[in-house]
Amino acid sequence: MLDAPQLLSPAPGSRIDLFTSAAVTFHWLPVDRASAYSLTLFRTIAGLPTKVRSWETADTTLVWKDFSQLTTDTYTVDLQAVRAEGKAVVGQSPVVKSAFRLEQSSKVKAVNLDLNLSVESD
Repeated sequence: MLDAPQLLSPAPGSRIDLFTSAAVTFHWLPVDRASAYSLTLFRTIAGLPTKVRSWETADTTLVWKDFSQLTTDTYTVDLQAVRAEGKAVVGQSPVVKSAFRLEQSSKVKAVNLDLNLSVESD
């Protein structure tokens, strides 16, 4: 069994402002003998965790810039270190869970330049 990775960001309970942030950066400390990391993002809908997206990476930093699947809400990330030899998984760490909140501090104003219309959203 591998040691559990330590998630550094987003910090547990942190708040990320979608109005001022261009990305969500996931960063963790490397785990000895790990060859990859599995990261899964969940949002709770109707009391049930619903998978938003998952990634596999050999890096210890993942930057996500696609906010099209996100809304203001609380999200949970599951992070697990994996050791593989060829295509066979020979070791895994315990899953580390951490929650953070996406917020929007200001209204977004969209302007249609062709029709000169202005639309505000909450």
